[in-house]
Amino acid sequence: MPASPVASQSALTSANQGGLTVTRAGSILTVTFPTTRAVGSWVYAYAFDPASPIDWLQLDDHRQVSIDVAGLHAGKHALAFIDATGALIGWVDA
Repeated sequence: MPASPVASQSALTSANQGGLTVTRAGSILTVTFPTTRAVGSWVYAYAFDPASPIDWLQLDDHRQVSIDVAGLHAGKHALAFIDATGALIGWVDA
């Protein structure tokens, strides 16, 4: 499991949001990555706050990943994504 990309949710700002977008259908979030990310790329997801590792996810043909957030504790969250080098790609509100 890669290290968390930031120490806390407060470090996720508009400056490092990365151009990701999100839609929600029930507890399923679908996150779309910008065209700078290749179809088939792998990303690692973290939920905040506190930092909770999720898993490696592969971008589909639309540069999207889907995550079921039903298991997260109640409250407002952010999902942050890193690449294979551990660099923060961006984040979305969840």
